[in-house]
Amino acid sequence: RQRLRGRPIQCITGSAGFRELPLAVHDGVLIPRPETEVVTGEALALIRGLGAPRVLDLGCGTGAIGLSIAFEHPTARVVAVDLAAAAVANTRANAEALGLCERVQVVAGDLFAPLTAAGVEPAFDLIVSNPPYVRHGDIAALQPEVRDWEPHLALDGGVDGLAAYRRLIPQSEAWLGPAGHLVLELGDGLSAAVAELVAAAPWLTPVAVRPDLGGVPRVLVAGRRGC
Repeated sequence: RQRLRGRPIQCITGSAGFRELPLAVHDGVLIPRPETEVVTGEALALIRGLGAPRVLDLGCGTGAIGLSIAFEHPTARVVAVDLAAAAVANTRANAEALGLCERVQVVAGDLFAPLTAAGVEPAFDLIVSNPPYVRHGDIAALQPEVRDWEPHLALDGGVDGLAAYRRLIPQSEAWLGPAGHLVLELGDGLSAAVAELVAAAPWLTPVAVRPDLGGVPRVLVAGRRGC
């Protein structure tokens, strides 16, 4: 009956699989998707050889990216941030259930804004984000399971889908370490525009744009200039 009303199966069961993790999924939180598994894989590859990397996950949702990094890299320390109270609660619950609380700090707030007050220091080895990137005018045409059940805060990227990127990329300068990397999930058709935003940031060097399993450009990787 709930499916007939359009409610996603992950919300009905309260769970979703993501890479190696079983994640609880609460109402009001973006459901993890296979495309984001590709983003997480690229992020993990960048820190594989580091002894105790510091990772910042912006817009954590269920915690899928940050918790997977902490789970698959046993010495990584992760700070996960989200503006939505439901997402903060969901990530904290998943971190506790997975036994990752000692290495995962969950912070409530908008992008980098709450970090200083939370006692978080800069110089992250990796900043990763799956930001909102659906064009505002396209939201009404999304599948009902998405449009009616998932939070628009996690979907709506403004008029052109780039609003979050325009804020996140400039603010990353103060928080990215000297040899750090920025990894961003890309919305459909946005790869060239986001690459231009990265190219305009003098502290960043574009490294690569990677496709997802469907061949769609999905992951942008940039490095701190000089690394």
